[in-house]
Amino acid sequence: MTKENYIYGLAYNCPCLQRNEDCPLKEVNLLSFEKKVKWIQCLCVEKKEAIFAHHKACSNKENRSTPTCKVFHAACGFDR
Repeated sequence: MTKENYIYGLAYNCPCLQRNEDCPLKEVNLLSFEKKVKWIQCLCVEKKEAIFAHHKACSNKENRSTPTCKVFHAACGFDR
């Protein structure tokens, strides 16, 4: 699976707990999943990469690593 595919999952729900105030996906939290998909489809590659990088950095912070987050990271290759 590609990083872009994981962004759809991140848009649906944060696997590490709840979104921090600086989360770039916080602005789409209240949108329907269909609207989130359309929003993601309109993003440029650089913005998608920035969202993915933000999640990686955020979830590596202390007290943010839940079992769900660890599974997500393994699937994304963060642990390699």
